[in-house]
Amino acid sequence: MRAARSRRGAFSPPPPPFVVPPSGGGLGARLAKGVVALGLAGGVLWSLAAEGADPTPSPAERLSRELRRTLDGVETPVPPDPILCGAWSMLHFLEPTAEYDDLLALSGVAFRTACGPIGCVEPEVDDRVAPLVRAFRGWGIDLEELTALSTTPAQAVARMRAEILLRRPSLLLPDRTLGHAWVVDGFDDRMRLFRVRDAGGPRVYPFHELGQARFRVLVVKGTGGERKELRAALRESIVEQVVHAQLPPIEGDAPGQPLPAAGARGLAAYGLWIDRLGDPGRAGVRSGLAETLAEGVAEYWEDADRAARLTEARFVADRFLRKVAGRFEPRVKDALLAAATAYEHEWRDDLTPLAMLLPVGGTTDRLESREVRGRAGWLLERSLRRDREALLALEEAAFAFLGLPDRLAVLLSMESGPATAGPDVEQLLGALGHANANVRCLAALRLAASPGRRVEQALEKALLDEDGWVARAALASLRTLAPPDLPVILCDTYDLAPRRQARIGGPLQRQLLAALLSVRDVAVLDAVRHATDDAGEGDEFAAAISTWAVEGYARKAGAAAIPVLAAKLKDRRAPTEARVQAAEALGRLGARSAVPALVAVTRQPDVRLMVAAAGALVRLGEESGFRVLAAGVRDPNAASRAVTERALVEAGSGALEHVLPLLRNVYPRVRASGCRVVGELGGAREAPAVAALLGDESPEVRAAAEAALAALRRR
Repeated sequence: MRAARSRRGAFSPPPPPFVVPPSGGGLGARLAKGVVALGLAGGVLWSLAAEGADPTPSPAERLSRELRRTLDGVETPVPPDPILCGAWSMLHFLEPTAEYDDLLALSGVAFRTACGPIGCVEPEVDDRVAPLVRAFRGWGIDLEELTALSTTPAQAVARMRAEILLRRPSLLLPDRTLGHAWVVDGFDDRMRLFRVRDAGGPRVYPFHELGQARFRVLVVKGTGGERKELRAALRESIVEQVVHAQLPPIEGDAPGQPLPAAGARGLAAYGLWIDRLGDPGRAGVRSGLAETLAEGVAEYWEDADRAARLTEARFVADRFLRKVAGRFEPRVKDALLAAATAYEHEWRDDLTPLAMLLPVGGTTDRLESREVRGRAGWLLERSLRRDREALLALEEAAFAFLGLPDRLAVLLSMESGPATAGPDVEQLLGALGHANANVRCLAALRLAASPGRRVEQALEKALLDEDGWVARAALASLRTLAPPDLPVILCDTYDLAPRRQARIGGPLQRQLLAALLSVRDVAVLDAVRHATDDAGEGDEFAAAISTWAVEGYARKAGAAAIPVLAAKLKDRRAPTEARVQAAEALGRLGARSAVPALVAVTRQPDVRLMVAAAGALVRLGEESGFRVLAAGVRDPNAASRAVTERALVEAGSGALEHVLPLLRNVYPRVRASGCRVVGELGGAREAPAVAALLGDESPEVRAAAEAALAALRRR
């Protein structure tokens, strides 16, 4: 016990190792097994010995080498996913015989696909915790999740300290929006610090920072149970992936993006990515090229990186299914091997060429080519067919695991037609009450093709299901059936639905609000107005619903929304994002009565709120808006100045008379900002004032002046 006590300047007790995939190794790489302990300065530092690594290069390694040859030495490693990397380190310490492929397959990452409103196809990260819990359970390890919604920071700190004293690491996700994951392996009570580790090595994390983040912590609830549960965990994983592949696109799944921002899962994600490629020659696909190009060079690299990650995921699925197929009866074995063959064709023949085709680094001209976009779309369509082929084989295994009656299995299959016969509909209605949530979800999806009052009532009841996937499937089917009383159903469910449901990252109220805003019935206005005051209970992004509701209410109610918007703007307790939306909407609606409130808000310290209010004043013809924005350029914070510069450019040429005096400001950063704005808005008349700064003592100002003059000459 003496060794476990916190000593001055030392962490207690010694940490477990942090194990990471080799650099550039990708998701499928075998991980090193050896660990060497080195004692240092009253603490212990652990390092990794590179023993037992698989000498065969993974697809991502081969892809990286090929891309380096093709693109003149451009480095393109596939970075390890931080959450999986941390989970693997934790699992490896608790169960050294576990393999990395097992973690990816049992958690479902090897089989899953997701596509968000901005990003493209990638292994899903939204609801990673529950699958990780299942994967650990396959090794007899029960995990418990502590979140900012259910646990105080002090309780989380105490629990992690207790786990460290038991020599068990914890996995800390400090803020899911940042994608960080750290293994917590030591603490120092005197300094009130945790020691945390990720692929970058050890660092410290103050106790008090937990109170400033939407944290999640995975701790060990118990070990020593049944150690051979891999088959059961694999069955559960395969069944879940078959359902996941069929989930409909989800509106309201991307906080921070305006509605209807839709995310897609499974097979639908491929179509969304094809859509984003924006091939004008593809029938029924809108052009998303301009949107893609606007996201900058970083997004191009991200596309190629994500395609490589997906290649690795399918490679792991192929290898894992071949490894475990022999553990099952012949029917299931054949299905798993058929799925593995389809995944092999997908990663080898479709996804690897796709990742090599997508632009990397600054090669943006390749995506501008219609030929390249067409080729990428063709590869994605072929990949989609392969993925569907694999999932149909997995579906056969999944239904065998579930022991479903033959007719019900046919009705729930991806290849089933509409259930119109009375007995078939009755079977699906009965399946909505099945004990397994995956069966309920499939039944809710299939009932979208079976109109009728009993079906509508059953789906309405399913909206309140404790499982989020079932509720979302029921909502999608109801929107497809479009019963006359759909607005009433949506309004009633908004108040009744649980704020926390399994397997989804946010409350169903997000999707219900998106559905309400898509209905043209004025009966939903009261419900949308009510949602502007939603406190975000159960939502890690507490401001998401109220922000969307403010924007949607302004759009649907028009001028009638002005009193509500003005009240929201003045409400200091409301989320900043919602107040920003209210300010912008007041400007769009020409709300002259809100000018005093907007002027008052421009004095707020939050730059987003100040800029939104000033922009609304400019729309309303108030010169004070220009003055506020020009004053904002003097902010010492570079990010705040950048926001204000964009707002001035959006305000138009009327801002020039307020910006030109900035060129004579005493601070170089302000003069540089003025040059950038004048370069965007000005003309020949403003060129002499900018040219006078070419000899400025500040290099930043000279560079900004040169760029501004070049822009002015092009006009």
